[in-house]
Amino acid sequence: MFKHRVTASATTAAPTEVVFALIANGATWPDWCSSVDAFSLEREGAGDREGPGAIRRFAFRGRTTRAEIVEVQPPRLLRYRLLSGLPFFGYEGRGTVSAGRIRWDLAFHVKVPGRGRHWHHYMEDFLNEFVQELSAHAERQATGQQPPARPAGHIVHPATDKGADQGGRRA
Repeated sequence: MFKHRVTASATTAAPTEVVFALIANGATWPDWCSSVDAFSLEREGAGDREGPGAIRRFAFRGRTTRAEIVEVQPPRLLRYRLLSGLPFFGYEGRGTVSAGRIRWDLAFHVKVPGRGRHWHHYMEDFLNEFVQELSAHAERQATGQQPPARPAGHIVHPATDKGADQGGRRA
């Protein structure tokens, strides 16, 4: 079975530490990634809350994914594997930050025969948007600029957004 590989990268003027802090803290993802609606931590990692062994849950594009953190090397590397939520197996992700560059690599097999091209393009589009939004948010954060407002009705995690109601929706 064919293993799909998707890579996206972006340049950034933000310091490596600022970019990595956003990657390492899943609770920030709904703030800067327009496709991520909510985050929760299912299980804390060994040693660090979002370190190796942690299981993160992300709601995005009508799906909920679960991913286990495999390796963290601040401020440069985060590796994880998908546990559930997408029709893939053998899914591995790797985010790296170095000297003005963000790179994200995915490798996965598609469970449903004949759907590989669809899912490859879907993940390619998502990943390109993801790294561009990460770069832009990190740059705004590094310069003290306020991020743009989220769309009305956008779902966020109530614990990370003080403006959210009990259902996680923004007023």
